[in-house]
Amino acid sequence: MAYKAELESLRSHTCPEWFNNAKLGIFIHFGLYSVPAYAPKGFALGLDPSEEERFFHNPYAEWYQNGLRYGKGETFEHHKETYGEDFPYARFADMFAASEFNADTWASFFASLHARYVILTTKHHDGFCLYKTKTTEYNSVDKAAHRDFAKELADACRGHDVPFGVYYSGLLDWTHSFDVITDNDKMYHPDHDDEALAELSYHQAMELIDQYHPSVFWNDIKWASKGYDSMLEVLVHYYNTVPEGVIDYRFPYDLHDYYGREYLYGDVPEGSKWELTRGLGLSFGYNRYEDAANFISVHDLIALLIETVADNGNLLINTGPRADGTLDPIQMHILSEMGIWLDDRQEAIFDTEVLPNSKQITDEVKIYGTRNEHYEYYFAVSPTADTFTLPFSKPALVLGKDSVTMRAEGNKTMVKLLEPYKYPLVFRVERDRKD
Repeated sequence: MAYKAELESLRSHTCPEWFNNAKLGIFIHFGLYSVPAYAPKGFALGLDPSEEERFFHNPYAEWYQNGLRYGKGETFEHHKETYGEDFPYARFADMFAASEFNADTWASFFASLHARYVILTTKHHDGFCLYKTKTTEYNSVDKAAHRDFAKELADACRGHDVPFGVYYSGLLDWTHSFDVITDNDKMYHPDHDDEALAELSYHQAMELIDQYHPSVFWNDIKWASKGYDSMLEVLVHYYNTVPEGVIDYRFPYDLHDYYGREYLYGDVPEGSKWELTRGLGLSFGYNRYEDAANFISVHDLIALLIETVADNGNLLINTGPRADGTLDPIQMHILSEMGIWLDDRQEAIFDTEVLPNSKQITDEVKIYGTRNEHYEYYFAVSPTADTFTLPFSKPALVLGKDSVTMRAEGNKTMVKLLEPYKYPLVFRVERDRKD
């Protein structure tokens, strides 16, 4: 079907099946902010004491430039001590060479995790583009790296049969707006939200669509307010150019193919398709000052994936590469362990749907469920003892190498662990044909 630049037409678009089934995506925040690689250790989004505290002590390394604009505070003082007070943020473009970047190494690693899509920050709020654009010389091809990171990664991901998507900052561009953002109102109403910004957003978005045909167009923080009409033209062009394309939930007019949350922030209507995104630590961009205490554990990452998928969501987990183009070993370890867990259990995650009434949170264990055409899958998370019960009495197969004994007791199954609990367990039972 051909879409039109009208709200009714765009709202008729539905989330394609591939995205419903994808379940796991990799977000990549990579850019000039990877050079200083600094942010205060604040709070996870949704746990902030106040908006003002959130922005002043922003734990997102990709917001480094906004931190400088305060003229005080941890980021400003760090910058002054490390680079000098008169060192402009834009000079990081001369240091961002990413000489060790290898797109195939990244793509191969993400494929090994069983990721079903990858999204790259092609332009974050600082306005620096990681692709060849005609709109500005402030891009990775014309500056020190002399590389089109978007093209290289798109080609590599597709070479590993992993769909490639783009992140784009639709409203914020700090080469165009100059006031410090201190709260949500200033974030959604920046200075210089004018025709020039609308024109820039339109042309850059059209470039991304035409040059990379992204499987996901992940827009951030709405759109230039003077460009809502041209934004509709962008979305029409996207849907008509990429028939199986997906847009996120941050466009104006409530245009979306799914809903979403960031860390603990965001509301999702019950039963809707949604996506949870977060970093492995408190930041999306690489923060060299984060330590083990700031990162999610392997167990909790696996549990988060299970909980999200069992609630009809996808997990878009972020990794922040270092400025030289290499992936951070700590983050790689956490992701690798998740991938190893998935090796023998992926059938319970991918290409599944919600198993109704399966979620049970008790003092002894947390139970979640999914199903496909042939099987039901039950996940046992964080049992508090070496025995617990499952809500079925049918014969079950344990996926993976977990060692347990099982016996039916009435309409339930008693499970006894034969080795210490480490990661969530998965039980498969045949689905009743009447379901």
